Amino acid sequence: MAEQGITTGPVWREILRSGKVATPETRATKGGGASKRGIYLRPQTVNDRVKYWFAAAGLKSDGRPVSSHGLRAGGATDLGMAGATDEELEEAGRWKKGSRIPRERYVRPTKNAARDLFKKVPVHDPNAQAQE
Repeated sequence: MAEQGITTGPVWREILRSGKVATPETRATKGGGASKRGIYLRPQTVNDRVKYWFAAAGLKSDGRPVSSHGLRAGGATDLGMAGATDEELEEAGRWKKGSRIPRERYVRPTKNAARDLFKKVPVHDPNAQAQE
């Protein structure tokens, strides 16, 4: 990007068919103003790329569809497991202030997963010596 004189703004941008990175000038509409999206990627482009990279890496889904939503959800999950505050989660995921979504949808399930009730069940170890 720096080779094309782009040193500010979003890192992830639309790439034109010419191979150049989109700029406000290249994204201008016939009416003279920039399109609503401007220089940012379309959400569907991000989703298409995630699906492409997933398949190109030879990864297999567990049956659920693969989408770019996992990038946002996974980030919230990781932050929550690392002890992020509600405000930090809201800021990182661009949720509205006071939103319960990140904590209830992404962090709470991981906290419940860490609580393994079956740890109380003894496991047979054939290599253990018999205690008398």
